[in-house]
Amino acid sequence: MQIQAVHSTIVRVAVSCVFIGLLVMSVTSFASSTVGSRQIRGTYSSLEFNSEGGDLLGYEVKFVPTNGGTKAVIQVAEGDAGRLHVVDIRQDGEKIWFDVEYGSGVVGKFVGRVTDSAVSGYIETQEGGRENVILERKASYWDQVGQD
Repeated sequence: MQIQAVHSTIVRVAVSCVFIGLLVMSVTSFASSTVGSRQIRGTYSSLEFNSEGGDLLGYEVKFVPTNGGTKAVIQVAEGDAGRLHVVDIRQDGEKIWFDVEYGSGVVGKFVGRVTDSAVSGYIETQEGGRENVILERKASYWDQVGQD
């Protein structure tokens, strides 16, 4: 009888240890996913219409959280509105990087940082070109058109 009581106590202690271990792992996992990588959302833009040349120029990026990770909806204007591209972003704290495709077929990579007020960094193309980029957080260019 005494052996059964000891065995029962050992089983209860072992089950309790496993439960506590799982609880600690889940709390640690939750904390690291919300604190280590801030959730990036919103619209960042440098799009503007050049009335002198009649061109639309600049970049607009909208970060959208999805069940497949955060996506960037990118528009590159090189005279006209350009096409929209949806790409995955990669993130390490405030540092982010993602692919950019120009209407001319040139492909590049944006590497930079995100803050509450701006995304800043550079785009490096496959041909070796490099352009510094600062996009302010603000309403989309398209939400402001015709509101003057």
